[in-house]
Amino acid sequence: MIRGKRPRGRPRKRWKDSVKEVLEEIGGDWEQAYNREQWKELVLAAKSLNGSKKV
Repeated sequence: MIRGKRPRGRPRKRWKDSVKEVLEEIGGDWEQAYNREQWKELVLAAKSLNGSKKV
């Protein structure tokens, strides 16, 4: 038996949701994760959107 109530408001954003948003923004999709080179390019493009310098 579960006690208590659900938290108010919208559900918290999951990591997967954030990744999907960035992929949509840069024109990528999950299928590119199977190709390591294409995925690396997508990750670098996403990092440049965020202003991150680490690789």
